[in-house]
Amino acid sequence: MAKKRLGSAGIVACILIGLGVFLVVVAIMLPTYTKSKALKTPLDLHVETVATGKGAVLDASSLVAGAPEVAHDVPLKAVRNVTVQDPSNADIITVQAGQRLLRTDKPAPKSDAPTARDPRLINATVDKVTLDRVTSMPINNPESPNGVWTDAGGQMDPVPREGLQYKFPFDVEKKSYPYFDLTSRTTHPIDFAGEEEIDGMTVYHFTQDIAPVDLSKTVGGTSDKLTIPAEALGVTGEGDVEVHRFYTNQRDLWVDPVTGVIVKGREVINQYFARSADDDARITALSISPQTGLTFDQNTIDYQLQQARDGQDKIELVTFTIPLIAGIVGALVLLAGLILGFLKTGRSGRRDDDRHEPPTEQIPTY
Repeated sequence: MAKKRLGSAGIVACILIGLGVFLVVVAIMLPTYTKSKALKTPLDLHVETVATGKGAVLDASSLVAGAPEVAHDVPLKAVRNVTVQDPSNADIITVQAGQRLLRTDKPAPKSDAPTARDPRLINATVDKVTLDRVTSMPINNPESPNGVWTDAGGQMDPVPREGLQYKFPFDVEKKSYPYFDLTSRTTHPIDFAGEEEIDGMTVYHFTQDIAPVDLSKTVGGTSDKLTIPAEALGVTGEGDVEVHRFYTNQRDLWVDPVTGVIVKGREVINQYFARSADDDARITALSISPQTGLTFDQNTIDYQLQQARDGQDKIELVTFTIPLIAGIVGALVLLAGLILGFLKTGRSGRRDDDRHEPPTEQIPTY
């Protein structure tokens, strides 16, 4: 018995049905696969943030001389540049962040004196940390230790750490997270404080209060513990006294909940020298005005907003738009294949009926 041939229309119908089923399956499976790929910190990261404010600044040389001089209402600018370093791969990213705090009432160094110390510079650090590309939590790898360089020396101090720092995880939750403070090299909770809106984007507001930390114990820099004349503290009847540098901070961060990008940041820092954290006899080292804080400038906020929006668009594209298009196209192709196959079957059936119709009986004539 001869096999029936599908014919060109039947072949096309089978192809359309197969392609349609494939596209529908892809549409169902794609969001799960692509989300794991899209929800990763990009490896081409290069971010500069600028924060400005006003505050009181100590002339360090005057403190050593025993006659501390504190300038008030000083315009300040904090600049941070974040770049990607090795090791970085599909799972981890290593970032290096150079940070400088400048007083902008001082002149910039002349271009022909590149080795001269910048008279505007209050402090500077270079931080290196390896992070998980999804959770943004640090990874303490002994083969590539996290660490900090300071302007006091050229060596890196290994600084293991816990807690977020430069970015929040994707799909930020309304909860407290551990957050690492680079100045004190300690980790403290940063708490969810509510939803707000910045330039049309809904962001999560987080706050962190750091109680006085003795930097001589957590950092141990040469300028964190000094011996000065008691008169410098306003204390009479004593000789020299040992003072430690204490540090507090009130930190506010506004975060895009989809990408974890920090859209806006604000810090109210206070550093002072005293014999103990609660001693009223103290000397201001650095005190940011609560009225201004050190707050991201508008250009930085605009840039961070665009970074967040670009990330949101990418996530939506690969987890919703492309699967939706694939699903719609797949359904239409499948429907077209079924219709074509039905029509082909109908026509074939009619032709078979015609071929097997019994011949009309011929009535003989006489």
